[in-house]
Amino acid sequence: MAIITYTNEPHGFGFTYDDADLDRVDDRSDPRFSAARFDRLGRTAAAAVLFTVRGASAEQVAAGTALSALITTDDVPRRDLGGWDWNAVTRREGVRFLERTGTPHVVATQTYWRGYPVLGLSTSPSSGEPRPGGLETLGVLFTPQQTFESLMVFPLERDDETWPELGQALMDGFFLVPIEREGRQRLSHQYVGQTDIYREGEATEVVPMQREGD
Repeated sequence: MAIITYTNEPHGFGFTYDDADLDRVDDRSDPRFSAARFDRLGRTAAAAVLFTVRGASAEQVAAGTALSALITTDDVPRRDLGGWDWNAVTRREGVRFLERTGTPHVVATQTYWRGYPVLGLSTSPSSGEPRPGGLETLGVLFTPQQTFESLMVFPLERDDETWPELGQALMDGFFLVPIEREGRQRLSHQYVGQTDIYREGEATEVVPMQREGD
């Protein structure tokens, strides 16, 4: 087992990860790949790779009883990064994710990763009403060349408390190809703010929280 660098040069991204903890699945004929929750994504995947804990079955990936991370890119250039509107993007992407997951509450977190906007969307189970299928977090990274989506699924009931750490370590190992695309802001994330999105019946409520600098 070793630290592995996986690079998908045609689609402009890669990961550094520890294969002692994680299996990489990019073979579309693998049952685990087919079990990943592509229906949670908002874009057609031009390329995709799945990571899951070693030994996890397709059934566990589908049920959300083992950590999994599905990363995709649409390979569609964007031209709106210069006039970025966090409110509009958060409402659009957040409401769609809420509808796709069927959850009553989504927490949206806005950050910049190395100069590029990232929207994080996490399901939030209602107190007293735990939802089966694990907690889901969708990260959407917007770059000029393409948009990336990463769907992380964490089991609600887990004996292995290291799984969140594995998920974070995996995402910390993400990089763009060529590396020069990451620009000058290489060392940190910049937090922008957080928003709560609720669904009650047919009504949707978007509640912005205090933003950095307010």
